[in-house]
Amino acid sequence: MLIFSPYFIYLKTINQGFSSSFLSMEASKTVMIKPIEFKIKKINKFLAQNERRWRSFHFADYKIPLPLQHPTLSLIPVIQKKKGRSYFGGDIYDNKNSRKFSFVSGEKLALEYVIDKQELFGLPIFKQDLEAIPGDKFFKIMFTYDIRLKKIDKKNKISYMRSLWNIPYADLVFNLFVLNARNDFFPEDMIGFTFYPEKEMGIIETSDENPNFYNETVYILEGEDIYTFKYRVRKGDLLADSIRTRFLKILNFKKSYEDKRIEIYNDFRLLSYKDKISTVGFTYLYVGFSHVPNDQIYYSAMIRDLEKRAGNAKFLTPLYQYGMKKFNFKENKKKKKEVAKPKEFNEEDKQIIKEAIKQVEETEVDESRLSKEEKINFYLEDAKTGEGLESEEGVMEMD
Repeated sequence: MLIFSPYFIYLKTINQGFSSSFLSMEASKTVMIKPIEFKIKKINKFLAQNERRWRSFHFADYKIPLPLQHPTLSLIPVIQKKKGRSYFGGDIYDNKNSRKFSFVSGEKLALEYVIDKQELFGLPIFKQDLEAIPGDKFFKIMFTYDIRLKKIDKKNKISYMRSLWNIPYADLVFNLFVLNARNDFFPEDMIGFTFYPEKEMGIIETSDENPNFYNETVYILEGEDIYTFKYRVRKGDLLADSIRTRFLKILNFKKSYEDKRIEIYNDFRLLSYKDKISTVGFTYLYVGFSHVPNDQIYYSAMIRDLEKRAGNAKFLTPLYQYGMKKFNFKENKKKKKEVAKPKEFNEEDKQIIKEAIKQVEETEVDESRLSKEEKINFYLEDAKTGEGLESEEGVMEMD
């Protein structure tokens, strides 16, 4: 029976856990054993008609799609802070103020699998083969490999023993090595994991406190680092499913760099005045800010641009909160219910803003880009504010 002891130790480790000087592992959750099937839903034909209402942006360290002039969706900024670093994202709401989808850039992780952590894996007979596995190959193995024993005949005890005997010891050790790596790397609240083969991205689903939502984290291998991108999806919702599909198809790693904010801001300046002070302008400014979260000058310029339209209050609130914590800006407490008031800047803040503004451009509505109905609506809205276009200051330029 000694020759069968490795197989029984393996099965005991998987099902009940095992502890000894050469191997110590807790019983494995069923979700750790094998991946689930990767599924991506086709976008509904009706929703696909709004394709032109989306645009791909270089946002933080990723390429993602964002709604732009969408008839039913709006983007609200979300900035999370973890271990001293800011992570940018957003909530996407429909016109009934129902949150459909949330996303945020995640932390960077190291691709590490410590062989000597378990004495069994460090034995020379196994260690050499385990160390020879390339990092990119092992990354894929973690998200695709099924560690269940194959071709086990359970008709009777003899056939069962023979089936076990045909499995090499090295295969058992490799299975345990993969399982140990998953236990170390995958989150405890994991519901399941899968792999997006076309883009070679790992995906892990985790539980959510709200039963109406589910969470997924995408893992993208870049060199020896793993970049994560997280999103939250409303369950059983066609619109939410279509947003998830768009994100998965467009999502890619794209390293952030500070000068990207200049490129995006130049695109912003080409917009009509109407677009600059609308959700379109906000999207461009926010995308640019995701590349320079510590740039107080850019932040001040962005806030000033957004404050030109009262309807931007919902975008400004989370940005105000970020600025108060990051730059110690003080928000004006005398706010009207529907109007976003500028912050009360001290003299130092005002000087920073002054340096950021090199010139003021006289910007008029590009009427050639507006339909007759849009022109009428715009001038009616402008008349209600009591300010004509001729009195508006242009959008600030930055170095």
